[in-house]
Amino acid sequence: MKIIYTAGPITTDHANYRWQFHMVARDYAFQIWQRGHVALCPHMNTMFMDDPSIPAGVFYEGDLEMIRRCCDGMLMLPGWRKSKGSVKELAVAKELGIEIFYHDFIDELWEYLAEQEVENAVR
Repeated sequence: MKIIYTAGPITTDHANYRWQFHMVARDYAFQIWQRGHVALCPHMNTMFMDDPSIPAGVFYEGDLEMIRRCCDGMLMLPGWRKSKGSVKELAVAKELGIEIFYHDFIDELWEYLAEQEVENAVR
């Protein structure tokens, strides 16, 4: 079972865009779970935590800690290039040698996950 982190934009001043970012991330995360693997989706993890008593940096540092501790792969979601946080997450993943996948080449991720399933079946 592989653990895939979904990296994409979360914050925006426009509520509709924020909701769209969350739903796109949710859809990709759901597809990862459907394939029998784990999706770490920061969008869903902190979805209803818009409370000013918690600084945004706490969530961001938590996301980076999840990447450092347990990710096998990272999926770069639509719009990631415009997200400072996603660009930093990508840099951390590259430093750690984590497999990187891009939404516009999603079949590469599905093949990677399918290979894992075959390896597990052989064992």
